[in-house]
Amino acid sequence: MTSDSQHSHSHSASNGTSQGTSHGTTPPQACDIDTVLASERLWLGLGHDADGKPEPLSALCLSGGGIRSATFSLGVLQGLARRGELGRFHYLSTVSGGGYIGSWLSSWVRHRSLADVTGALAGGEPGSRAEPEPLHRLRACANYLSPVRGLSTDSLSLAAIFLRNLTLHWLVLLPLLAAALLLPRLMMAMVNGYAVPAWLQSGALWAGTGLLIMAIAYMVADLPGEMPPKDPPNRARRYCLGALLGAAVLLSWSARWQVVSPEDGMARLMLYSVIAHALAVVIGLVWRRQRGQGMRRHGRLILLLDLGFMVASGVAGGVVLYGVVIQGAKLSAAWYATLSVPALLVVFWIGMTCHVGLSARCTSEDDREWWARAAAWWLGAGLAWLLAAIVVLHLPMWLLETEPMRLGLGPQTAGVGAALIGLVTTLAGYWSQHGAAVRNRAQTLMEATGTRLLDLGALISTLALVLAMSYALSCSLRLADAVVRTGQLDASVAGALAWLDEATQEAAEQATKVDTKEDTKVDTKEATTAATKDATPLSLRAATTYQTVLEESDINLLLPAIVLLALAGLAMSAVVGVNTFSLHNMYGNRLQRAFLGATRAQRRPHWFTGFDPKDNILLADLAHPSEGPRAPDERRLLPVINVALNLVKPSGGRLEWQQRKAASFTMTPLHCGNDRLGYAPTWQYGGRTGLTLGRAMTISGAAASPNMGYHTSTLVAFLMTFFNARLGWWLPNPRSAKHRLWRQQEPLFGLPNLLREASGATSEDRDFVYLSDGGHFENLGLYEMVRRHCAHIVVVDAGCDPHYRYDDLHEAIRKVRVDFGVEIVFDPEHPLPRPEAGKTLDPAAHAIAQATIDYSRVPCPPGQTPPPNGTLVYIKPVLTGREPLDVLHYAQTHAKPGKAFPHQSTADQFFDEGQFESYRRLGEWVVMDEARPAGQ
Repeated sequence: MTSDSQHSHSHSASNGTSQGTSHGTTPPQACDIDTVLASERLWLGLGHDADGKPEPLSALCLSGGGIRSATFSLGVLQGLARRGELGRFHYLSTVSGGGYIGSWLSSWVRHRSLADVTGALAGGEPGSRAEPEPLHRLRACANYLSPVRGLSTDSLSLAAIFLRNLTLHWLVLLPLLAAALLLPRLMMAMVNGYAVPAWLQSGALWAGTGLLIMAIAYMVADLPGEMPPKDPPNRARRYCLGALLGAAVLLSWSARWQVVSPEDGMARLMLYSVIAHALAVVIGLVWRRQRGQGMRRHGRLILLLDLGFMVASGVAGGVVLYGVVIQGAKLSAAWYATLSVPALLVVFWIGMTCHVGLSARCTSEDDREWWARAAAWWLGAGLAWLLAAIVVLHLPMWLLETEPMRLGLGPQTAGVGAALIGLVTTLAGYWSQHGAAVRNRAQTLMEATGTRLLDLGALISTLALVLAMSYALSCSLRLADAVVRTGQLDASVAGALAWLDEATQEAAEQATKVDTKEDTKVDTKEATTAATKDATPLSLRAATTYQTVLEESDINLLLPAIVLLALAGLAMSAVVGVNTFSLHNMYGNRLQRAFLGATRAQRRPHWFTGFDPKDNILLADLAHPSEGPRAPDERRLLPVINVALNLVKPSGGRLEWQQRKAASFTMTPLHCGNDRLGYAPTWQYGGRTGLTLGRAMTISGAAASPNMGYHTSTLVAFLMTFFNARLGWWLPNPRSAKHRLWRQQEPLFGLPNLLREASGATSEDRDFVYLSDGGHFENLGLYEMVRRHCAHIVVVDAGCDPHYRYDDLHEAIRKVRVDFGVEIVFDPEHPLPRPEAGKTLDPAAHAIAQATIDYSRVPCPPGQTPPPNGTLVYIKPVLTGREPLDVLHYAQTHAKPGKAFPHQSTADQFFDEGQFESYRRLGEWVVMDEARPAGQ
């Protein structure tokens, strides 16, 4: 998107009503929700009635739904303008696709005035153009991503941007992922008969012991006491989990390098365990006293018993450790690297369990809960190590040695391909007859296991990706090792090419043999057996080569490779950033050109790109008087752009939001923020000169994001991040005490944020927060208008809902009840439109329903009464058969079951003229045809 630095804030100095003082002297200050609502009422020019109550507010909400929602909402805006009701609203609350057309309207109002825009949308003067120029220009860009259809420069530009950004993105991720995949190989190399110098043996032992003592000491220091600290810093990952994992790695090396005597080995390990345990407890008690936490008071007998139990648990741990060391010496290097660290973590867990069990009378239930949570971390780390080692050190060889792989990589490739085609064809035929039953059974199974089909696909894809990278690293290490040994790169490459040529010739020769055998009608099974015996399959060669590279990998090669790859990834992350080369700007630039550019009469686009940076305007500039003539008593329309603040990582403060995984975050010309984080002045937030309207519109429509509120899946998040399917945006946390960060467009070093995005670990407690499509929290824009106690709310729900299940409406009703205590009850005389199942046209259906907003249970300060109840008017696209003929004809020709007009898929963002006009006209007809009032 056009850089925010290209915009100036020339209008800000001329009007300080929204900021209060000069921009150059006001220090950044986050404010609370009450201050924000008061400033909005002040900006709107609202006062109080004769009874001293605040003047009632009115809001228009345009839902998400991509270009479909934008086009339908455009027709609604025209209908409201023709009925004289568009100018009566105070708020314009938009989400995602509704934000496209809402930003178009706000930009047009900025360049003209609300009265002029309303008049133009209503039809203007007799004899004027059939439609205003901004609408005419918008119609021309209905296919906004690629205005010129077909294989055009526009469509090729999209592909070029995607490939460029993906390449730069991979220059960050691939080196880091490669370095991570080399770590199990390094572990194996360290325990694979490496001639370890004496200083390294003793160093690993002492360092591992020191980390073990640190971990135990932290546990003693952090156990709950009689008066635990209210909000202590969480250092458990560093001093407990990290130290214990490091100790397990170093001690596993030491155990492999040093021979344990069968005669006195057990006694030595028992003594070692007891001494380490006792020393750690002493250090932990001192550490605990320094932290200001005292121990529970016990008698001397209890303390002596606890000391005895500590010794006993240390002895038990030493015995188990001895068994692990003796049995581990019998394992191969690959299996030792796989099992040693998890085994040592289990040994520690066993010792801890013995201590907890023996000292039950000396400890409290709080202590045991602490141990249980810590054990979950240790066992989770051990399981992660086990899975990672298996995937890197064993799974590739297992797969290459399987029968299908041996046949698939040999001459039977064509036969396997044909078999797969046959299998797919058979399944397709079966599905055509029994699809519903199979689908129901599969859904029941996935619901019972808590699994989604998308998650399963993401798991398989992630595993395939990791295996492919692991094999590619093996080939690279083989080549690098040959270069190191021979000192000649050309010889190594020539050898690799020769092997590839040999494999190709072998495959061709065996394919000829198969053809001959087919001609002589040889039995298929006999032909397969004969072909397999002709030569060693390529997959077995590949498996053998993979194992050889594993066993012969040199530490002197692996360690520098890991360091260089990690440094390369870190350096590229610092250069590329986390926001700039996502797909956000590709998407946003085209939204800006289509919707904001359409409102400018004097565009000067670049002759080659077609973009004009002046199409975009600062969001804060919408708080200042319009450039066109404005009546003194003209009502203002305040845009509220709704986005989702992603909170995928569970928070102890709001565990009830684990299903939501997001919170509301609003952007207005006055403030940007969230009621929990606070609000930053818009002119000071998200850029050197403030956040732009184009940026806010694009974030609100960032549907395809790795973190998507309640839609988020960790596996899907990793894949979407890896392939750079990222439309969301990282912006400064308004709550951050580092106010200088507010003007940054993205983090200076974005790798930690990228990793949180990939792992689904976004939260609100960092300096930057991850924002995405407002529909990832609430898709109607209703939530924030209920927070403002609006008396009249019109909601345009143009989300994709072909079966009229009203999921978005139900979510909004639930959230406003839970968060604000506000009940929304629909009028039985004006019910929700529910067309009969299977009917494309339903003459009895109505597109508009009405509900009561019950504010009677809203908490109020002492001496105040709740606001009076409000009215909700709900508009939904529905076909009755009374629509204009061209709209009905389009519906009849686009009546695909489940995706019929007017609920075609949101994934369709490439509208043609007929599609654009049908949705626009339907929205206009719905408002003009219904006699019920829409707003006041």
